[in-house]
Amino acid sequence: MMKKIIFSFGLIILIALAAMCSTPGSSQKQTETQTQTSGNVISNEIAEIPSLGYWWVKVPVTKGTKINIAYETYDSKAIDLYIIDNQQHNSLYVFGNNDSRHPIEYKKFYSGAKTNFQYTFNQDGLYFLIFNNTLTVPRQVEYTVTLLSGSLLEEYDYVICEGQNVTIRKPEVTAQNYFEYYQYCLTYLEEGQVVNIYFSVRQNEYRNLFVKLYILDDKGYNSWAKSPYDYEGKVYFDKVNERDRSYEQVSWTVTKTGYYYFVFWNQGSPYDLKFDYRVYID
Repeated sequence: MMKKIIFSFGLIILIALAAMCSTPGSSQKQTETQTQTSGNVISNEIAEIPSLGYWWVKVPVTKGTKINIAYETYDSKAIDLYIIDNQQHNSLYVFGNNDSRHPIEYKKFYSGAKTNFQYTFNQDGLYFLIFNNTLTVPRQVEYTVTLLSGSLLEEYDYVICEGQNVTIRKPEVTAQNYFEYYQYCLTYLEEGQVVNIYFSVRQNEYRNLFVKLYILDDKGYNSWAKSPYDYEGKVYFDKVNERDRSYEQVSWTVTKTGYYYFVFWNQGSPYDLKFDYRVYID
């Protein structure tokens, strides 16, 4: 039975992410799968969802896996259900569902009091089924998630953010908006968690393109974003790609529970640069 987690959005409390496996940088290691018989129940629960809260079910699957989802609300009123991947889950957790700057891109959305439908996943990875209670009273939903074909992953990563061929512009000290010169992602982490960071700069023939990685907390990021070159606050992690190799693979252990920004900054390269990056938890 899959582990379930609930939280009320008025009080954001992180519940520790379950153990997830390592995939170093861009090189996917072979993942182990758990062979399941067609018709096997993945999760069957009566979800008690707080007012304006969420309930989610983790589903780590291989590409092509098909599941059946059936649910019914006890009060016969509609409830929202959506399927998202782990990056969208991180965004939902950090920014909520009503932030127009960070809209949630659903894999599947359904709203109703009762339903029974099938869904096929088109990529390996960790996915979440989210029951969203938009009412101001607690709700109960009885649901069953059944494996129809394919298999579940026994090992997987929780990918906080990633990007390929991302462009960040050449820095200009006189710029009024530094956002074009860096890429960032935000997440909530607990003390002791280990975060893995992979990034690779697409070099020119002179190999003079460099991206700087900063890890900052809320206060630090807000100050840094206003004036990157004058920032003198705390930097939890600082790394620049080496000239003699095409990528960097590093890890960082969280020293204090809280929100953290992973900032990739074109600090001093003479040209716009393109790079790939991946921030994930084992």
